[in-house]
Amino acid sequence: MRGDLNVISSEQVMELLNNWYIQMREENLEKVAFIKRDVAEKITRMEKNQTLLLYYSLLEFRYKLLLENVADLTSPLEKTNPEELDNLLAYYYYFFQGMYEYNLRNYYEALSYYKLAEKKLETIGDEIEKAEFHHKVAWTFSYTRQILLAIQHILKAKEIFDKYENYKHRQADCENLLGICWMIKNKFKESEEHFNNALSLTNMVKHNTRLRCRITYNLGLLYSEQNLSELAIDHLSCSYNMEKNYRTLYALAREYFKVGKNQEAINSIQEGVAACNKLNNEEYLHHFNILNVLNANAKEYEIQQAFQEGIAYFQKKKIWGFVKDYAEKFAYYFCQNRQYQKACTYYQLALEANNKTKRED
Repeated sequence: MRGDLNVISSEQVMELLNNWYIQMREENLEKVAFIKRDVAEKITRMEKNQTLLLYYSLLEFRYKLLLENVADLTSPLEKTNPEELDNLLAYYYYFFQGMYEYNLRNYYEALSYYKLAEKKLETIGDEIEKAEFHHKVAWTFSYTRQILLAIQHILKAKEIFDKYENYKHRQADCENLLGICWMIKNKFKESEEHFNNALSLTNMVKHNTRLRCRITYNLGLLYSEQNLSELAIDHLSCSYNMEKNYRTLYALAREYFKVGKNQEAINSIQEGVAACNKLNNEEYLHHFNILNVLNANAKEYEIQQAFQEGIAYFQKKKIWGFVKDYAEKFAYYFCQNRQYQKACTYYQLALEANNKTKRED
């Protein structure tokens, strides 16, 4: 009889799991970690319920994605047939799988899963969940440089988040992404306004270091785009002091080279490469490698190898924006060396990559 008293009802566990997910959406990492410990203890004493166990498995996967702990993470969803799930769990299945692919930098695979999730989203009445969905989709479109689609989705998300006082962090992140979109469009004044709006909103968020770090980093990129290297370095250094990040090291190395601080640049590259190796981040290893060979008096074959491997990687991932960027740089390199036929080949590739992003936008 005493054993029965220790059994926790499905309703109690469902309420706990729902609250856990709400805290994940609000990115309150302390509360999320606290509830996780409670969930892990109670799930072992729950009355038998396979649906709730699957829900728990989905949310545990989401928790790991929140921590960006994807280096050694494999999806637990592969053995699950989404067609056998109810609409809510099927939505979570597709949505979280899309987030997983996004974190692996498989942006088009992510968009495929989001498209499937959107069909299930129509049956869900939770307005905040709809905003979360559009928010994630918008970020993915920004990485594929489909900027008009990114803006379309982020404005849908922002319209909903703006109604809720406890979603200031998401309001700030929407402003942050709008800043990125306008920066990509070379609308620097509009971009800076959105970044500053985002920073103002973070003052209303308790645990705001992570968010302020991202926005400050993007301001650094904005100043870099305008060749304001000293201002860029100030913001990037400030961001890096808040949170150590290989992306920031890459941006810093690029600016250090611009202002002739070569040793600082080399140090940043070495530290960034070490971080990428630890995290298994192939994308940024290519970024670092190309940056290094262009500024380190590398031999011709080393420069060509770095560009060819990098461009091939971004073609495989269908990240056409970087294909365009590096094909243009490689073409310019060949022009400088009077290898005009090869230059034409890569200018043509850059044009094709640019056309792909425009067609998809």
